[in-house]
Amino acid sequence: MSLEYPCIYYRENGLCSYGGDLTDANICVFGPCDHETPSRADLVRRMSDEELAQNINRLLEGEISTPYCRDLPECDADVERDVPIPLERCEQCVLHWLRQPAEEVCRNET
Repeated sequence: MSLEYPCIYYRENGLCSYGGDLTDANICVFGPCDHETPSRADLVRRMSDEELAQNINRLLEGEISTPYCRDLPECDADVERDVPIPLERCEQCVLHWLRQPAEEVCRNET
């Protein structure tokens, strides 16, 4: 469970409203929770070693793609100037993609 996409019962100050109760005794344990909204990263973490290896190979072979690039204006400007896009900026796009709520099945995105 991430703090960006917590369980649907998560409330301010770390409270859990599951059961309709907002007393201090109902503190969120930050997962696992049947009501959480998993992120794409959560789905990756839940993959077995075999699933992860298979998906990495499929990605490297071009069979699947991970649409994490946000086509930022500063990246377009770098390309126009024939300047390499900084790795740190790409990493931020990947982090943004990983933190988004997971779709039906993240592993099969193409």
